[in-house]
Amino acid sequence: MAATEYAALYAAFGRAAQGKWDRAPVAAFFLDLEGELLTLQAELRDGRYQPGPYRQFWIRDRKPRLISAAPFRDRVVHHAVMAPLEPWLDRRFIAHSYACRPGKGAHRAVDYYQRQARRYPYVLKVDGVCAISSRGVSKRSGLRFIRASARSSRRPSASIFWVIRSRP
Repeated sequence: MAATEYAALYAAFGRAAQGKWDRAPVAAFFLDLEGELLTLQAELRDGRYQPGPYRQFWIRDRKPRLISAAPFRDRVVHHAVMAPLEPWLDRRFIAHSYACRPGKGAHRAVDYYQRQARRYPYVLKVDGVCAISSRGVSKRSGLRFIRASARSSRRPSASIFWVIRSRP
């Protein structure tokens, strides 16, 4: 299903709203759900979609970190874009990559680490600072990876690349 189809946007709304129904932006979007989704659909199809400004705030769990949160409307688009991309990208990750992956996560990573720690006396912790900056993978590198990987017969739609490029 293409990311710009109404059904895909409706499903993306459900995923974006999960656990956030008590928040004002979700309630405001839900109040005119059909209108919001039709507007998003038209903007995405016509190439007029523009992401909104991110809200920035600091959290201080273990160490201070600056968080940039996308507006709820953009989160719906993120979920719509990632739905077709996720299985395609997931096949390209190594089995022991746990962050932000369905069925994986911190608990599974810790379980794997504990099994390996019982088996091997030494551990090498690598943070990936050579390839990834502290603010994430550069946009250019990420697009290069996606384009290079898209040479398979199960290529994501070109509209996804446009949505990815639309963020400055």
